Amino acid sequence: MTLRFVILVIAFATFSTALPAQETATAAPVPVATPTGITNPKAATRAWLDTMPPNEKARADAYFEGSYWLILWNFLLTVAIALLLLTTKLSARIRNLAAALTSFRPVQAGIYAIGFAIITWALNLPLSCYEAFAREHQYGMSNQTFGAWFGESLKALAIALVILPIVFAILYSIFRVTQRTWWIWATIFGTILTTLLNMAGPVFIEPIFNKYTPLTDPEVRDPINPGPASFCGGSIATNETGQRQRLGLSRNDADRS
Repeated sequence: MTLRFVILVIAFATFSTALPAQETATAAPVPVATPTGITNPKAATRAWLDTMPPNEKARADAYFEGSYWLILWNFLLTVAIALLLLTTKLSARIRNLAAALTSFRPVQAGIYAIGFAIITWALNLPLSCYEAFAREHQYGMSNQTFGAWFGESLKALAIALVILPIVFAILYSIFRVTQRTWWIWATIFGTILTTLLNMAGPVFIEPIFNKYTPLTDPEVRDPINPGPASFCGGSIATNETGQRQRLGLSRNDADRS
């Protein structure tokens, strides 16, 4: 059971901090000259990069390369939180509290999930604040106030408090019923859950954080969607409040094109 718990804690520590992805409001993009008459994608990307000032290129590279390091820091923090819950017996205290409130095991798992979500959210908050707020302002990628950002973080926590208890209750039931083959059924459930969240996210979750309106500017819309049947029935939306502005393509983007 310990192995299953460790897997559960690590998986859902990541899940609870990543659901939903929090976007930040952005400043207006700075227009740059766009090369014309080039049909090769790699050559066009390189030509466009050549129009950027060296300091903007360096800043874009620093932003993207720093994002790779943040993947590592987030992983290490997730592991540290899991170890903290286990070694300090904080997890056991939450479990005992849940057991004192009800004798029905799946409900106990749901109650545990509530405490788990609140603790992991609080412990992740400093890094989340740097990653999604301070760093975005440092690179000129956001004009969102701290109050607005923190409000979105609370919304994310509220969504986790609704979804995680249900998920924990189902997973615990899977563990109890399937015994030795729990990992197979848990994987199947995780796949189904991920699919459902990917389907529901754009429709039900993302509008909580962002306002989407139809893209009406023909100069932007028509090159993307030249025909009414070419993309989603001709309907393209723009995100007014949450879409992040990229400072510009880095050399890594050029290498991947």
